[in-house]
Amino acid sequence: KLSTKPANTSRSQTIPMQRSYSSFIRRTVGALFFCILAAKIPVWSGPISERILFVAAPTGLSKMYLIRPDRKDLVRLTKSIGREREPSISLVQRCVAYRCNRDKNEEIYRCNLKGEEITRLTHHLAVDRQPTWSPDGRQIAFCTQRWNKFDEIAIMDAVDGDSKPLVRLTKLEEQCATPAWSPDGKWIAYSAYEQGQSDL
Repeated sequence: KLSTKPANTSRSQTIPMQRSYSSFIRRTVGALFFCILAAKIPVWSGPISERILFVAAPTGLSKMYLIRPDRKDLVRLTKSIGREREPSISLVQRCVAYRCNRDKNEEIYRCNLKGEEITRLTHHLAVDRQPTWSPDGRQIAFCTQRWNKFDEIAIMDAVDGDSKPLVRLTKLEEQCATPAWSPDGKWIAYSAYEQGQSDL
């Protein structure tokens, strides 16, 4: 017969179970946190070098690295100072656009896939971030706070940066982010935080 008595939930049995569960949660959260810190935004560098570009912070300062899919030949992309984040690759230009504070301000830079020929593309006291190459490699869409306290979406020349006039795409009093080009380069999708929620 099946017993209808409740299972024994004495303190001697529940405490080890609670400790085991708490330990599992701590290990899981710790592992996820480590992954977030150790390998941010992986991006394929494509058939040019058959490597994966990602951001890691083994010493606390995020840098860009390249590694092969078989986990061999791990190399740091640049030797520059500053924190590097949000890399975007153009296979047409064979270059990487990324966010860096090497000049004591959050600006957008570009370099080749060897980490050489580093060029500063933006020159403004406001934060510039999230660069995204156009499909033809001629333009870069990015987020900037140069017009108000919220991020707006703008487009700049991929070679001359903001030394040429920018194209301001949004004029919202809300936060805009994550610009993404359509394959034909005619449209840009982005997210905007309006009325208490994020929408496309």
